[in-house]
Amino acid sequence: GSVLEAEDISASNFKRPVHSVALDPNYKSSKTFISGGMAGDVILSERGWLGNRSDTILQKSDDPVIAIYWIDGLIIWMNDSGINIYNQHTRKLLMNIPRPENSPRADLYKPRICTPESNRIYIAWADRVWNLKVTVTKSKDLKALLPSSASMILSSGSSMRSQAIEQTITVESELQVDCLIAGIAAFKDD
Repeated sequence: GSVLEAEDISASNFKRPVHSVALDPNYKSSKTFISGGMAGDVILSERGWLGNRSDTILQKSDDPVIAIYWIDGLIIWMNDSGINIYNQHTRKLLMNIPRPENSPRADLYKPRICTPESNRIYIAWADRVWNLKVTVTKSKDLKALLPSSASMILSSGSSMRSQAIEQTITVESELQVDCLIAGIAAFKDD
């Protein structure tokens, strides 16, 4: 709900406890958010037809969702299966980093994220730190990023041809420490 306007309140009932919510960076205009919890589903909620809420399940799982983060066009959530990274624009799961064997119970320790640069993400969770690099490439043809069913609808002379942005994620390093990590931050220029 809005702190300033009492009538600008949205209520959502997901029937099970919700552990984490992440708002779209443009929430003020889009009213879009992601939520997850004990039900194990990661749900994208957005304004649908005639202003009603429309829910899309991004991942269905039996594992509770521990945390969700929304960084630019990337949505990152953690559950017992590991770290999942999803591209909001292409609506594709970019990467799943499996939870390491012999790691502490996932639900006991909240994962933390630090983004010191636009192309770098650090994730700290229990006794591990992952260093991820985000690479942005521009596709020359928007039709290359569309699902095949949408490509068939567009004619070859369509004006939909424009540059589209595609992101790839790589794990540059993973570090295990002999203690539990409570948070993570970057030192500037170091």
